[in-house]
Amino acid sequence: MTPDNLHTPESKEIAEILERINQASDHRRFSLGKFSERISFSSNASDTSNSRKNAISISSNQKRALLIVAGLAIALAVVLLFGAQAKPSLSTIKAAPDSAEDSSETDPTSRSSNYSLVVDVQGQVQNPGVYQLPEGARVGDAIKAAGGVREGSDTTSVNLARFLEDGEQIYLSGPGTVGTVGTVGTGGEALQSAGGVGFGRGRLNLNRASENELDGLPGVGPVLAKRIVAYRTEHGNFGSVSELQKVSGIGPSKFSELRDFVTV
Repeated sequence: MTPDNLHTPESKEIAEILERINQASDHRRFSLGKFSERISFSSNASDTSNSRKNAISISSNQKRALLIVAGLAIALAVVLLFGAQAKPSLSTIKAAPDSAEDSSETDPTSRSSNYSLVVDVQGQVQNPGVYQLPEGARVGDAIKAAGGVREGSDTTSVNLARFLEDGEQIYLSGPGTVGTVGTVGTGGEALQSAGGVGFGRGRLNLNRASENELDGLPGVGPVLAKRIVAYRTEHGNFGSVSELQKVSGIGPSKFSELRDFVTV
């Protein structure tokens, strides 16, 4: 195209068309740039949101873990506290039966202050003597405290289930012995038990006992009972238990056998 043709109407139209093409191209470039920027911004916003969600999720998990650990720590502290308090009581509960068994087996007289009954167990038992027993104890308990009956002794006529009374005396006679047991009640009253066991609250009063009552004492037969009554009639009342040795037939051995069963 020659310079002369540049100012023709056709050349002007061509120039306008080219300018429109250039403008359209520039507009497309601008739109593409804006679109790219939007995509980039959206991607960045999504990443930021995901990061926040992850952070929140991690924080919640940490809280749960802390709560679980705290709960376990509290539970462990409670178990240790109550366990430490319970152990002494358990050891005390276990030691009590052993202590009771030892005291009853080794020395029946070694009782605590709670044992309110005092009884005298004599005759055919392993360890005659005075024993302390708890309130509500029975005759069988007293004999057991004295080591039990000796070999060959018969307890079929003995009421082992009878309740004991404080100050009572129990005498277990030998096998086949009849009328050898004197049991003293209040006021010198005596009860006899043939070949068995005698029970009483006190001792037989030498100054008030009859021949039959004296005959019930251990080692005292009808003949010796008559001598005791005869001595009392002749010399008056006994001044002391030891005066019983002045009666014919009562020597030191016989007296030691009788003195725990009589009084004046």
